[in-house]
Amino acid sequence: MILLLLASVAVVVALLTGGRLSGLAAPGLRVGWLAFVALALQVCAVYAQQPSWLPRTLLVASHVMLLAVVFFNTRVPGAPLIGAGLLANAAAMLANGGYMPVTPDAVARAGLESLITTTDSGVRILGSKDIVLSAAETRLAILTDTLVMRWPTGTVLSIGDVLLALGVCWFLIAALHGGSSGQPTEQKEQAPL
Repeated sequence: MILLLLASVAVVVALLTGGRLSGLAAPGLRVGWLAFVALALQVCAVYAQQPSWLPRTLLVASHVMLLAVVFFNTRVPGAPLIGAGLLANAAAMLANGGYMPVTPDAVARAGLESLITTTDSGVRILGSKDIVLSAAETRLAILTDTLVMRWPTGTVLSIGDVLLALGVCWFLIAALHGGSSGQPTEQKEQAPL
């Protein structure tokens, strides 16, 4: 939700500063289609329950695909931040059994207590990539969902989520201004003085 809100703000900022929506039509991404497949896998992982290995496998596969897109597009504005965010999130999830840990305290501070039916350790939060873990049980805690936001909507983010959001905003602003391909833009011929 927050990423969507920030992306919308980035588009508005780009439009107010002379960008054009047509810039999104041809961003010049290599293997960009793979990002859509990866995002579809993440949606499936969020709602898949059985067998227990399936959601984790889908999440890992989606991160590998997204990292491949970043690898093939390293010169695209925002790609390095997106890649850093993906790596941070993947590391946190892999270190904690394939899901993103969140503490009951962080959930409570975000005002999202209704999403968890129990504070038992290792319980997956339905409709998310998160599991409830105490701070003591969490590996790589600094990379997990610990950053609480109450406005505009309650949410808990990771450092990786912040990097991803910044990278996506950078990409969108650059794309709307015609510079998302990572290739040097053609210089207009200048009249001799």
